[in-house]
Amino acid sequence: MAPTPPAELVRELRAYDPSLSLRWGVRSERWIVVKKVDDRVGRLLKERPNPYKSLRGHDRYDVWKDGFDDVLFIDPSLIDNTALVMAKIADADLQRAGGRAALNRRLDELDEQKEREANRAIAHFTEAAASEAYDRLAWRLGNRVAVMTPDPLAKAERHEDGFVIVDRRVSA
Repeated sequence: MAPTPPAELVRELRAYDPSLSLRWGVRSERWIVVKKVDDRVGRLLKERPNPYKSLRGHDRYDVWKDGFDDVLFIDPSLIDNTALVMAKIADADLQRAGGRAALNRRLDELDEQKEREANRAIAHFTEAAASEAYDRLAWRLGNRVAVMTPDPLAKAERHEDGFVIVDRRVSA
């Protein structure tokens, strides 16, 4: 027996888009926001969901078979949070995002930002590796090596030949 959907959420869905409705996924035991697909738009052109991958796949197939498209799966514990559900639906709305071109621009910006962060991490790593290699080479050639100021809690052991050994194990 399918549970009854919250009336407030159903009202909000209808106000947002009359073609949206809510149904219960029998196998995945999740609420599914579905949108009625116009037969002329190309229900036959849509890709049929694979029902054999998961319980959610079975529910997606049932939705597709009935002429709907699944928009959002909602965990039963979140179904009473109407504001959150409507915000997620608005985020996924292609027309509200400004169409395909605007959505593609937004995705490109996110990709560029992710690439900049990755390049920054690579640059930091490269700088640290080069600095470490230079310090090792200088040390092996007998030159002085500049190091960070040691931890004030660390024990410094000074030797007669000028070398200092810092034991940082005490400050950990």
